Amino acid sequence: MILERKILRMVRHLQGELKWLIHLVSTDSLVSPKRVAAVKALAPHFKTYGIIKNSIAFLLGNMVSDDKFMYLQFQVINKSHLNYLLDYVSFEYKKHGNKDVSKAFEPLYTPSTREVSAHKIETLVYVIPLFASGSDGQFTVIFRESLGNRKAQLHIPTRAIKSTLVFSHDIILSP
Repeated sequence: MILERKILRMVRHLQGELKWLIHLVSTDSLVSPKRVAAVKALAPHFKTYGIIKNSIAFLLGNMVSDDKFMYLQFQVINKSHLNYLLDYVSFEYKKHGNKDVSKAFEPLYTPSTREVSAHKIETLVYVIPLFASGSDGQFTVIFRESLGNRKAQLHIPTRAIKSTLVFSHDIILSP
């Protein structure tokens, strides 16, 4: 009986993942390069969300959303003497409450720049699916280095997510 329930839960999970993959492949979900460029060109809006780890600063510059996606602009400041080769960036939203619920997001768009040279600053834009955030949740971005052990977790509170800028016909508006 317990095994049947576990199998049923696994099948439901796989069905959800399959729907998600179909959504990614559909033509509606294509990310606009014009919007990515617009977000990259923005001056940093947030000045308080960041982390410094191993002489590398990871700062949230901007968050802009439209009807399907959230565009996240990060500034990576490498103050170390070694190049930082970015391997993987993951996104997770955790809702706190009676049962902690977490949802991981795969980026739909990743920048072509993967390396931040020593003593340089790079602006990186990632695009994830739009999601609804509760009042008691937390959004986490994890930056991992490919050839080293440098890893940084940037925690972004819900109040920052709720104050994102908004695209309206390729024009960015304040919330």
